[in-house]
Amino acid sequence: MQVYYQLQFLGVEVCPVQVEADVSNGLPSFIMVGFPSAQVKEAQERVRTALKNNGYQFPPKRITVNFAPADMKKEGAGFDVPVAAAVLAAFEMISPQVVSRVMMAGEIGLDGEIHGISGILPIVLCARSLGSRFCVVPYENLKEGRLIRDVPVAGVKNLRELVECLKNPEPYLKRGNTGRNSFYYKYRYIQYNIKLSAKQLLFLLNCLKRFLQLIILIMGDLVFILIQQAGIQRNLYIRFDSCFV
Repeated sequence: MQVYYQLQFLGVEVCPVQVEADVSNGLPSFIMVGFPSAQVKEAQERVRTALKNNGYQFPPKRITVNFAPADMKKEGAGFDVPVAAAVLAAFEMISPQVVSRVMMAGEIGLDGEIHGISGILPIVLCARSLGSRFCVVPYENLKEGRLIRDVPVAGVKNLRELVECLKNPEPYLKRGNTGRNSFYYKYRYIQYNIKLSAKQLLFLLNCLKRFLQLIILIMGDLVFILIQQAGIQRNLYIRFDSCFV
């Protein structure tokens, strides 16, 4: 039985989910337990067909996939990738050691292509808090995942790349570094060419966020109270608000 991590969203919070797979003798079947939704249950057909179409043949066995904790409903197509990895490891197609402490997410097509999903950023943040070795995400979500600088993130396009990445992640962890087009280069360009320090840039972004909140409140004719220490930031809000009163 192998363990892999995925993530379930609970409103604005996230909860890590362990994906476990076991293979045993008995009537050939593919069973999912642990409170999966109908959308998650469909992963068994997507994963089974994708593995077959990519040359992975398995003997007729009883396959059981468990999602823990079982008291939380599992939703979304992002469980396809960890389910596929769990099944491959259960049949000893890949070693259990290569998937130890790895966060995975992604939707798999019937041809084995891995499609992008939403919510990659919280998944990577959760992987950092769990101390995961690295994350495996769809290649479409690679740029978003690498916004978290201190977490290694690998992007894969299909099942073949997924297996290769788990066995030898280094080439995939380096792939997609676009240099001048990267988010960090653009941040440095703003910092050095517009002459803004990191603190000043964060201050301006925070002001913009507050201004947008004030616009929504004013347009809704709602009452709001500013509770903050005296300073230029609160004065900016008040001057901005006076333009609409």
